[in-house]
Amino acid sequence: YTLRVLSFTSPASCAIDVSQFTGCGDILAPQTYSQIGSAASCVWSADRSQLDIVMDATSTLRPGANVTIKGNVLRCGNQGVAAPAAPQQTVTAFTNEQVVEQMTAVMTATPPRTQACGRVLFSVTGSEGSAGRIVATRWSFGPSTPSAMRTSLQATLDSANLQPDVPALYISPAAFFAATEAARVELGSSWSTTPVLLE
Repeated sequence: YTLRVLSFTSPASCAIDVSQFTGCGDILAPQTYSQIGSAASCVWSADRSQLDIVMDATSTLRPGANVTIKGNVLRCGNQGVAAPAAPQQTVTAFTNEQVVEQMTAVMTATPPRTQACGRVLFSVTGSEGSAGRIVATRWSFGPSTPSAMRTSLQATLDSANLQPDVPALYISPAAFFAATEAARVELGSSWSTTPVLLE
């Protein structure tokens, strides 16, 4: 859990009864609410000028990101209780905790070597993002992989990238065979002496 604190020059509207506050969704606009995680909690300070957000491990909100507050939550200016309610507005999130950008990456390839008709599985199970968050994956192959092979496997990558929370990339035997055939044509006479890498 990471604590982000939002501070405002104007306190929250008196129309918001903080003692009966039911959740972050009452304060945050949908686009921000969707980023803080389903188990997050929000608490106003006693003077209603600061909002503490404790986010869960699935949060994607980071310090410096824009946070949008629903309309009629804050008051306009510094006119106190008599001030009109403010429209929806956007502020920048920050944290009073030390931000540790640390990620543990664990990637395995099964099997490490295979024939042209084999099945291949890449997995990042065991990887962990900053503050224990789930790692969102985006699969790609680098320049060490023959370009024809990368092109042939692009549809497989695109399909896997539609689910960034799934920590595995599966290449079927048919897709892998087609990719190795494409690499064989690209490499020509050097095919038999050139290691073909997926990386």
